[in-house]
Amino acid sequence: LLFWQPGWPYQFEWPYLRYDVPADLIFCLSDAHKERLKMDVQQAQSRIVVSGIQWRQAAMEFSSQNSRSHSRYVLGVPANVKLVVFCDAQVVFGGYFTAAEQVLLVRAVVEFAESRKDVCVLIKPHAGQKAGQLEALFAERGKGRVIWIPGKDLPYHALNAADVLLTKVSTMVAEAM
Repeated sequence: LLFWQPGWPYQFEWPYLRYDVPADLIFCLSDAHKERLKMDVQQAQSRIVVSGIQWRQAAMEFSSQNSRSHSRYVLGVPANVKLVVFCDAQVVFGGYFTAAEQVLLVRAVVEFAESRKDVCVLIKPHAGQKAGQLEALFAERGKGRVIWIPGKDLPYHALNAADVLLTKVSTMVAEAM
């Protein structure tokens, strides 16, 4: 069984692009992805199943039950803030997103928040990131304008509170829609 999502970095060199290694069953997110798979992978249509994003419904229900102001209150966003930016700090992944790139990204958003009194940045490390690692690098930065979301927490309050989402590749894009 394969779960396929276009953009996942480890699938850029996907072994199933070889026609002599057929997949038994492939799950994908949408009809558009299914069409792309049929063209790119040349798998039999009967082996491709559109499963969707199962957690999207939970994210939509959450946002309908929690107002933006409530989510901002829960996260501790200062009341005078006019712009909330949610930064998905990504996960370090060899050949795709390095530790240096991750630090540069986080430094840039922290400096952005520090330079503007009406901006708050929410930063969430990936759940696979070692807890506290990034936070320790920026512990003395962005006081009152940078809020760290624990990596293991669901991103729903942050997505609901944010005006802007920064991410390279993440299912949070679909959850934010």
